Amino acid sequence: MWVLDLFCKTKKCSECNTKKSDSTSFDTTNKEEKSEKTIDDYYLKLKIFYERFKHNSRTGLGDKYKEWEYNLLYTLSTASYSDVMYRELAKKIKSAVKNNEFEKLRALLYQSVFLKNVPNGLSGGCDHSGRFFEVMGYISCLGFDSIYRCFPKDIPLCTNGYPLTVINTNLLLCILYNNAEYKKYDETTVVSKAEKRILTKSDKALRGVTMCLLGILKHDVAKFNEGLPILLKNYNRIGLLNESEKALCQFAISLVVIAKKFFTEKEFHDIVFPESKNFSRQYCEYIFSKDSFEPKIIYEYPDELSPLNQLLLTPIPITKLTKEQAYRIAYEGLDENDFKTILDEDRMVMDFILEYRARKQNNTPVSIAENTR
Repeated sequence: MWVLDLFCKTKKCSECNTKKSDSTSFDTTNKEEKSEKTIDDYYLKLKIFYERFKHNSRTGLGDKYKEWEYNLLYTLSTASYSDVMYRELAKKIKSAVKNNEFEKLRALLYQSVFLKNVPNGLSGGCDHSGRFFEVMGYISCLGFDSIYRCFPKDIPLCTNGYPLTVINTNLLLCILYNNAEYKKYDETTVVSKAEKRILTKSDKALRGVTMCLLGILKHDVAKFNEGLPILLKNYNRIGLLNESEKALCQFAISLVVIAKKFFTEKEFHDIVFPESKNFSRQYCEYIFSKDSFEPKIIYEYPDELSPLNQLLLTPIPITKLTKEQAYRIAYEGLDENDFKTILDEDRMVMDFILEYRARKQNNTPVSIAENTR
């Protein structure tokens, strides 16, 4: 996942260096190839990357590299020229918000979130806290239930990741699975760490998220109302956000959706919705009015890239965890008891591919959004 790259302060991080090396392995120094301006140029670049990847020898790197679907997913996730697509999505997101075209907006957000979080089998070295940004994107378009694929009920508290995403993920787990009768997680410790963190001055946007989640967990509407405008004001300062993410604050939308689920009717009525160009209360109300959402494709991939149209509609993989590989323990001189929990990205991407194949065998149709160009 990309969250680790987002917060690294040094280029000496082994996980980041590995991931960045993978993501540029099919890059080119041809300046003309880096100047494309249109979606068609973007598609052409993907085709070139895909052909290079298929014919590149990657033996000994695991069974996933034998699957053509993985080759295609890897190509989509590591293409160095996705900015063209993100800019096009951003333009349409802004237009959809302005014109109250919320069904179209939902589809645009979905394609944007999927493109940013393509299952690719690359480990960022974090546990499930590495999916926090991902789930906060998907809730804004797929709705609340998507949270359970990222954070299923048997998941433990996070211990390995960037501190604020660990804290926010653990707050979210307490909201989901703790109740008055049964406390599955150590809520006292989780809340204590969160309350200390919001007193710091760094990472204002994520501290705003922490305030909102604390507000939901404690049914403290004032705390939620304090955090939401802080998030909206500072959201676009988060590093590595693409243009489509800056067009609308997906985090704020998702927090309102979570609040709707866990606040009482009176508490939710007392929320003060800020006036902000990167937030739409009307879109939130649209989501609440719909029982379900079938993802739609805004930009259909052509030719040999066409399987991506079905891959984009495959349910996101359920989180699986594992322990970091033994060679890292030996390299770092750690004891076996110091094994860190990380996302089992290999297993998750293979589960995703198997789900895609099952849907394809059952002839699950691809839904193309109408009148989107």
